[in-house]
Amino acid sequence: AVADLVAPASATAADTVAVSVTLAAGAVAMPEGVLRLALDGNDAASSPVPALAPFASTRLTVPVALSRGARTSLLQAVVQVATDVEPRNDTLAVAIDVGDRPT
Repeated sequence: AVADLVAPASATAADTVAVSVTLAAGAVAMPEGVLRLALDGNDAASSPVPALAPFASTRLTVPVALSRGARTSLLQAVVQVATDVEPRNDTLAVAIDVGDRPT
């Protein structure tokens, strides 16, 4: 499950930001998988996810490049594993205010 998603609330267009995602396993161990980050519906980054023992967690930090243009962007984190017990808890999203001037 995606337990937490941390990204800056604001950033400058064309910058790269560090995004931290905490993943947690429930009562059943979580096999290896892939963390995918999407920005405004477009693939932005991905990272392999290690297998987790029951009730274990891990934090991954992934760089995400922002395109040019001022806007409010939606960043989504989705974890994909082969044997998912509860697929409804595999996605979290946050908004990032992207500006043309440095923050």
